[in-house]
Amino acid sequence: NAIVTFMESVGPVVILLGSPEAGRVSLATIVRDVCGRCALSDIDVADLERRYVNGYAVASIMPGRSIIEPLRAVGRFDGVESGTLLRFPVRGKPIVATLSASDLGAHDDGDTPPPAVTVTKAQDIELPRQLRMRYVSESHDYEPAEQLSPVRLETDAVNDSDLDIAVVLDDSDAAGVVESLWADAWQSRWRYQIALDRSYIELEPGDALGLPVDDRVERVRVVTVDDSVPLLRRLELVRDDDGAFESYAFVTTPTTARSV
Repeated sequence: NAIVTFMESVGPVVILLGSPEAGRVSLATIVRDVCGRCALSDIDVADLERRYVNGYAVASIMPGRSIIEPLRAVGRFDGVESGTLLRFPVRGKPIVATLSASDLGAHDDGDTPPPAVTVTKAQDIELPRQLRMRYVSESHDYEPAEQLSPVRLETDAVNDSDLDIAVVLDDSDAAGVVESLWADAWQSRWRYQIALDRSYIELEPGDALGLPVDDRVERVRVVTVDDSVPLLRRLELVRDDDGAFESYAFVTTPTTARSV
């Protein structure tokens, strides 16, 4: 992960951005500022220019990576090392390539061909039955508040997971974010490993692909790419539903979480 590579090795930084008086702040502005403080100038934040939060405050000293992580949850984007460039692409983009069965199982001459696709699936008990997200509510005088995702009742999942983000959001936006994160956790329970030849050299983490699995084409997202074997590319992928990033959640009154 490029954020790990480039941001955990630098000194801690302090960022104070966004306030009730400042209005909406684009994620591009915040990420650009964080990267600048980490001495990173070769970045691409174009996808984040039209994604906004109503404020974001980091009051303690921490690495740049830790500052960006909560924004990734809100803005649904990744950090990708692309050559010497650090890119921040959003999720839910169109498929960049649809693979065929003949593309899969690449191997060196003389080696035993690997399986076309290796599939693993996380168990229900490893996944969140429900997700609770705490955030800063703009409509409730910038007090801490929380929104709940939908809940899976007929499942072996028993974990109710918590997520705390120091981001100022509209309550409706917060409801959409927590629903999206919960849906993506369940969708990405399916993981895939494949091997391709170097004709797919342009593929990068974050790219969406069409992958033939069990006589159907699944939409998947590239998580990691391993180029350690000459002439081969080994990819790890997760199932990816672009609909998971378009929320239909609605809010009446958020649950406030005031300190006492």
